[in-house]
Amino acid sequence: MCIRDSVYSVGQCLLILQLALARDEVLQGSLTVRGEVSGWKVVRGHAYFSLQDPGGLIKSVYFSVPPSLAGKIAEGNVVDATGQFKIYAERGELQFYARTIRLQSAAGLLQLRFEELKTRLNREGVIPKPPEEKRQLPRFPRRIGVVASRSSAAFADIEKTLQKRYPVAEILLFHTGVQGEIAKMEIVRALRQASQSEADVVILARGGGSIEDLWAFNEEVVVRAVRGCGKPIIVGVGHEIDHTLSEYAADVIASTPTAAAMQASPDLRASMEHYRQKVDHARRSLLLHIHRIEEKARSFARLLRFYRPDQTLLREMQNARRIRHHLASAGKSIGQAIDRTLEDHFRRILSVSPVRRLEDTGTRLDALYRIVKGFDPSLVLHRGYAWIEVDGKIVSSVVKFGENDPFTVRLKDGTLEAITKRTNPSGAE
Repeated sequence: MCIRDSVYSVGQCLLILQLALARDEVLQGSLTVRGEVSGWKVVRGHAYFSLQDPGGLIKSVYFSVPPSLAGKIAEGNVVDATGQFKIYAERGELQFYARTIRLQSAAGLLQLRFEELKTRLNREGVIPKPPEEKRQLPRFPRRIGVVASRSSAAFADIEKTLQKRYPVAEILLFHTGVQGEIAKMEIVRALRQASQSEADVVILARGGGSIEDLWAFNEEVVVRAVRGCGKPIIVGVGHEIDHTLSEYAADVIASTPTAAAMQASPDLRASMEHYRQKVDHARRSLLLHIHRIEEKARSFARLLRFYRPDQTLLREMQNARRIRHHLASAGKSIGQAIDRTLEDHFRRILSVSPVRRLEDTGTRLDALYRIVKGFDPSLVLHRGYAWIEVDGKIVSSVVKFGENDPFTVRLKDGTLEAITKRTNPSGAE
């Protein structure tokens, strides 16, 4: 019988534990333990490994393992190992000494759980999310919610990507643990907060890891929370090779947290360059219209020199030329002003999209073109002017007409045949 206040050596304590194991009715005989193999290593015919499941891990050893079995067992296999528990005194460890091992499944326990839960949620219609229920991501979100760990590399990558691509967006972080037993409820809580926030889109993210590390994103409560999120949601968990059940319940799947940030945001710099090119195209089109009007003005000028109509037409041509020069100068000024505006307001775009700014500029350019078109000399006849011909020649004086002389009046849409009734020379009463 031990005295409570006695002091024992380390060796004595280990001996006491060994005696306790030998006397235990459950542990003194052979036990069969089912678990997932981890760290399988064969050295000089002896196998050293661990048996694990979600409940814990047991250090194990198998002396003189059969060669046929040594090459058959691999990392992640589920096995039934039969043997005894003993204390390894040199390290002070509880170890399981296996005498036989039987392979139960090449897939790990967690992988089996993954497939079982996937099948059940698929049967219940929770996953995959049907295409008709998947929501479109906003093109220019003002607020982007991120459900991730505050100190994680995943959040740092998302923040860096958004600052580079789309700095005008506000990032709303909903901090959560992403690993461990309590992580699943923290993720659910953070998703509910994000769903009720002012975020336009939500990203659920975590970096890469083993299936054990990422298991929180396979928990049923988390998968259902992703499916029930009130905002368009992107799931970017792990690396490209990693897959979780939460992905199947999301609106958009991203291969990495960085890819999720790229999915949630437009490339503002690329968009601005695209709009700049459109403005340049509009400016070139305006100059082309001006050139065409100029050619028409020159052609009409040749007609003026040949037919010599009244001075009103000459004045209209001169006005058209002046307007053409003004518009050419204005077109250049507009282009320069647009360039300056694009640079000055690049980081202050909040409520009005670049597309709207381009539309407004196009409207102004169209208005300028209509002004030029209105002064086209070829439209003079359409404004009510006409000329008179006799025998195919234009006449400009009433003194050439006598009573009942025939003549032709040329208008915009045809000619009139007429005769002189009376003439009133200039200065007559």
